[in-house]
Amino acid sequence: MQYPPPPEKKHSFWTSATGIVTAVGGFLAGIAALITAFVAIGANKGDDGGGGGGDSTSRPAVITEANLATIGLRYTGDDGCLFGVQLQLANRTFNPADEDPRLKNVPEGMQDYEVNGMVYCPGLPDCEASGSGTINVVDGEVYNVAFRRNPTQTCTVSLIE
Repeated sequence: MQYPPPPEKKHSFWTSATGIVTAVGGFLAGIAALITAFVAIGANKGDDGGGGGGDSTSRPAVITEANLATIGLRYTGDDGCLFGVQLQLANRTFNPADEDPRLKNVPEGMQDYEVNGMVYCPGLPDCEASGSGTINVVDGEVYNVAFRRNPTQTCTVSLIE
């Protein structure tokens, strides 16, 4: 009796030359992606630790008197409207209704701001006010305060350079 020949031994794709090149390429691509992600995270921390990350026009790394500004706020809109809002600018909080329209000791450069509170206008319903953005703080500049009444009795407030 004759026995059939033994079946051919099949090799896995991963043990072939093509499989090994594919595996090594995939591994290197993964390592490159991780390095890119870590560099991007470090660059966005903004610690200005000399690592090359961060934008040279962004917030100063060390705040000194030399890079602090006094800026003005100006509202030239509707007569009689009052702002019962708080302005947070460069991690400092100002209440424009209680203070001088000049904001002192604000770090120069690109600074984030956020406005929250109420706007009161005679003959109109009060509106809940909010807004946020970024302005370039320059010593001696005056920034316009603007608001837009939305149909939902809310107001969008912004600072305009």
